[in-house]
Amino acid sequence: HNEADEPAATQPQMYHTIREHPTTRKLYADRLLTEGVIAQSEPDALVAQYRDGLDQGKPLARAALGMIGNQFTVDWTRYAHSDWTERVGTGVDVKRLKSLGEQLTALPEGFTVHPRVAQIITHRRQMHAGKMPLDWGCAELLAYASLVEDGYSLRLCGQDSGRGTFFHRHAVLHDQNGPRQFIPLQHLAERQPRVQIIDSV
Repeated sequence: HNEADEPAATQPQMYHTIREHPTTRKLYADRLLTEGVIAQSEPDALVAQYRDGLDQGKPLARAALGMIGNQFTVDWTRYAHSDWTERVGTGVDVKRLKSLGEQLTALPEGFTVHPRVAQIITHRRQMHAGKMPLDWGCAELLAYASLVEDGYSLRLCGQDSGRGTFFHRHAVLHDQNGPRQFIPLQHLAERQPRVQIIDSV
């Protein structure tokens, strides 16, 4: 998660459990102490040494070669000299956007989102009604919804794809009272293209 985000908004049960659990560092240090691998003063000294290295700008992780030359490398050169200035009509009728917006903010009965997410949904309803300017997250979901309605499948995959890196997207909603998830983009029509939103690990 981004440092400013509230992770309980998307993973309430997990973060309740995490808050009750000792940290990994404490568990590991306690085990090393119990097994006599390190002395009582060493855990704090090792942390201080590591932080000192960070403050001095020392490289603390091994360098990686990346994906150059391996079987998964993607060759982008065929796109390098394309004409990206060609005008393309991408407009969507306002009435249609409002209808999609209503669908994107409709929650199942008994589904409770995090209070911060509830506020975002309330604001989005006002945006769809023309009472507030659209923000990035709202515009993005409307764009996705219009593509799905036009017959295109949608697949978002990456770190924090459902929530959005800066707490802006919320394409996947999480019930605060149980393990349920709800993806509004998957419920635009009875028969619609496939929508996948995958958080990579």
